[in-house]
Order: sequence, then C-alpha cells, then structure tokens
Amino acid sequence: MNELIKNRLIFTKPISFSNSYKLLSNSDVLSEMVINNSEASVSIGDDKWLFRKKGFFTVYVEIMKKDLKVNLFKIPVRNFYQTKFNFKKDLKVKFELHKLCNTSWAWFDFKKNIIVEYKILDSNSEGGLNLVNEIYLNLDDLSLLIMLGWYLLITVESSAYRFTLK
Repeated sequence: MNELIKNRLIFTKPISFSNSYKLLSNSDVLSEMVINNSEASVSIGDDKWLFRKKGFFTVYVEIMKKDLKVNLFKIPVRNFYQTKFNFKKDLKVKFELHKLCNTSWAWFDFKKNIIVEYKILDSNSEGGLNLVNEIYLNLDDLSLLIMLGWYLLITVESSAYRFTLK
C-alpha cells in the first residue's frame, strides 16, 4: 500500500448523506471508513481497526485492532483537535492545523517536519493528501496514521457543524 501512497490520494464520500468514506489512489480503494456517532470502523487492506472518541472534559481517541480487542493507542485530543503522542517507539507525532488560509492540517514529527498534509476540498468532507513526506513512505502503519488524521478532521468538521446549529 505504501507504494500507492506515492500517487495523489483523494478521500471521497461516495453517498452524500452516508457516513462512509473511501481513500482512493487513482481508482484503487486503499482504505474505507464508516463512522457511527463517535466510533469509526476502518479497513486498511486485510486489517480492521476501530477508532473510538471518548471523554467529555478530557477527550481522547482509542485505537484498537478489531481482532485483538486490545487498545493499541489511547490518544489525548486537545483544543481544536490537536494531538500529540508516541506513534512508534522512536517517532513522536503531532496533529494540528498547518495553514489557516487554506485549511490544511498535518501530522508533524517533533522536528516540525511534515509527515502527511491534508486539504479539505469541499463541504461534503472530501479532501486529499497534498503531501506525504518521502522520508516516511516506508513507515509501518503509515496508512493507519493517514486514516486517523482523516477521522480527526471529520470529527472537527461535524463538531463545528453541531456547534453552529445550536
């Protein structure tokens, strides 16, 4: 899959009123995500993952492999859905707004190098990856990090939408 990540990637929402999303490289489906409330089922190749947003005053996201039923990560989510955590033993990552003027978000390493940059393309929660840093193309579970970022962005968007309706 990391070979396909070198191509331009697009996130799509095939049916407007569904909570189903796909990550495409050209016409190849790399990953799928279905969100129900604050929980997402994610398929990356043969792997099945579960993302769960929990908490009220202290919000965090649990990530588990569906077949293991064990939390692999418990990620704190700060204001405006920024987060930082140890993704791998030797890789600390941070997710935050990158460019306010064109609403791009990114995963950074702690040297401020971009790992993955996201751009929301329209109001239907479609978007693309502007950049996947070549240094990280061989990172184990890069696709998991990519899908986690997209989940956080969708969560940000839906929270903002609910907030403006109240």
